[in-house]
Amino acid sequence: MLQLGATFAFDDFGTGYSSQTHLRHFPVQCIKIDLNSVRKMLSDCDDFVILESVITLAKAFKREVIVEGVEAEERSRALLNLGCELIQG
Repeated sequence: MLQLGATFAFDDFGTGYSSQTHLRHFPVQCIKIDLNSVRKMLSDCDDFVILESVITLAKAFKREVIVEGVEAEERSRALLNLGCELIQG
């Protein structure tokens, strides 16, 4: 955390031009995962594995993870099981 008490987050991580190497170069404390990354997480194994990998990578770099677009209890339980404790509806 910065001395001002402010923290920075990567928004929509995993979409567009974001890169995993940015985790090393920018002083962010949180990774915010885009809605599109969780939309099919329960019905598509590939989407689930990608989401799981991003959460694991963020945790390895000691970053918090917040996932947006979580409106179903089933998704929130699955994300908690993956170690993601912050969600946004």
